Amino acid sequence: MKKIDPEQLTRLFNAPEPERKRAFLRQLPIRPVNMGQILCQQYFYISKWARLPVIFLLMVILYLYLFHRSELLPATLALMPFLAVTVATESTRSVLHGMEELEAVSRFSLKSVLLARMGILGIENLFLAFLAAFLSDRNFYCF
Repeated sequence: MKKIDPEQLTRLFNAPEPERKRAFLRQLPIRPVNMGQILCQQYFYISKWARLPVIFLLMVILYLYLFHRSELLPATLALMPFLAVTVATESTRSVLHGMEELEAVSRFSLKSVLLARMGILGIENLFLAFLAAFLSDRNFYCF
């Protein structure tokens, strides 16, 4: 079997230089995007596995509200660290699936995408904590 020379392959299968690349890129419409649109796009990107613990905690809050109201706030606050784990796993999802290079060359920086995802999940978690505090029989100022 004949050994393949990498230099010979690059000479034979060399890609041609792109013609009128800058002119093509200039004609593409670039619409400005505000932070609200970024958050809406990233909201739907978050996986269902990151949403399941939030839904589970919401069901626990409703159950405790209906049957064990005095236990509502301590139990909810005890379960909140598990939501922090879902935020951490969601922020590393692109690395696990090998998408960090693709996201690095996208329109938005990887930092802003991760910040948007973590912000959305953090707002959801704060909403659950405030809902539990509002529904509990305890005073807001002393747990």
